[in-house]
Amino acid sequence: MSAARAAQPGATEAVSYLQDGTTLRSWLTSTDHKRIAILYAISITAFFFIGGLAATLIRLELATPAGDLVSDDAYNRLFTAHGVVMVCGCS
Repeated sequence: MSAARAAQPGATEAVSYLQDGTTLRSWLTSTDHKRIAILYAISITAFFFIGGLAATLIRLELATPAGDLVSDDAYNRLFTAHGVVMVCGCS
């Protein structure tokens, strides 16, 4: 900040988006586009890993002829969860 600007009465320095409240609530209720982009990137990364884990378990189940890693119901749930995460999480 320049000395001339600091001398003006009522002049305030712009607050960084990283310092504008540090609580979880301030991040989740923010309307700042930079914070929203960071939250979006974090959530997409989390969905990527959750979907990848489901896909890995599905492939491990199909790798053996016996298919004894998870039950039939758990396999159906994994398959559905993987599909939902890939469609909803990455769009």
